[in-house]
Amino acid sequence: MSKESKVDAFRSYNFDEDSKWQSYVRTIELPGVDAVAALQRVKAKWYKREVDQEFEIEWVANAPVKPASQPFTSRAVPPQQQQSAPPPPRSTPSSSTSNIPPPNSWRSSTQTNLIGDESTQLRIFAMHVLLLLCAVFHTFPVLPISSCSLRCYTWFMRIGVFTQLYKVVTKYGAPTLYPFHWNGLMMWLQQAMSSTDFFYGMCAFSFGGLRSSVTLAMAPLLIVSVRQSLQYAAKKFSTSAFWQILGSKAYAWISSRSALLDTATTWCEVALGFLVVGLLITPNRNFMLVFFYWNMLKMRFLTPESSAAHRQVWYQLDNYTKSYRANFPYVNPVIQWVQNWFNTIPGAR
Repeated sequence: MSKESKVDAFRSYNFDEDSKWQSYVRTIELPGVDAVAALQRVKAKWYKREVDQEFEIEWVANAPVKPASQPFTSRAVPPQQQQSAPPPPRSTPSSSTSNIPPPNSWRSSTQTNLIGDESTQLRIFAMHVLLLLCAVFHTFPVLPISSCSLRCYTWFMRIGVFTQLYKVVTKYGAPTLYPFHWNGLMMWLQQAMSSTDFFYGMCAFSFGGLRSSVTLAMAPLLIVSVRQSLQYAAKKFSTSAFWQILGSKAYAWISSRSALLDTATTWCEVALGFLVVGLLITPNRNFMLVFFYWNMLKMRFLTPESSAAHRQVWYQLDNYTKSYRANFPYVNPVIQWVQNWFNTIPGAR
């Protein structure tokens, strides 16, 4: 078939009736800017992988597309909610964190929904179980070896990197490296870097290379592992007697405290930023880690997936420390500079 025929076949393909596509598109998150073009490229990648391997993504990547009839997000939204839902808040520079209102409701910053098909969910479940075992053996070493705890910590981070990378590829597909296209890679990175899975994967990679363990760095990934493991077990083992005796109670307890766990996870992310600064006065200092992690925190503060959760935590932190900071007015210029830097959108003029 010619290029024009393949492009026509792609454009006439009935994505709405394809159950595999519908399952896949619910697992991805599109950027707020130029989401229609991003969706077109996601369709092209999926079409090449699932329908026609000879199809080239670049044939339609730059072609004009008409707006989609409905927005595609990580979860389906009823039409009534789509019409009444307010537009997402924009991040605007402010002079003080006290200007950030505490949100009444916000989307979870941790991706706890199951993604992919049955086999993919089973693989992710197995990796989460390995993470939980490493965390237990790190906390309670069972072998009479002095380095047992550190080894379990190192393996926790290694498995965490692989798990989160696998989730990112499942959600957004693998970037096209051959033939190599710089613009395509940048588009993939822009989409992947705004996700929670990418953030946790990069954190596991960064903290796994330290000479000693930083247990707090395990907390966000550990919370996600517990929640997703229980969610998968509730789906697959609901008829098991053992699950009904113990597992169902744990799952009900976790589910009823979903908002609390979301807040706790975000607090761990922010606290870890201050911890890496404190590590500068220890032999475990790493200036590159401080630079990297605070830039990632800024990204979490600005990206739609995690912005509301992080703004709420920073608002609470501002209220908690306001009375103490009043006794040290000389720190206000530093705090002011950090606030302005956090609210500055890269590339904005």
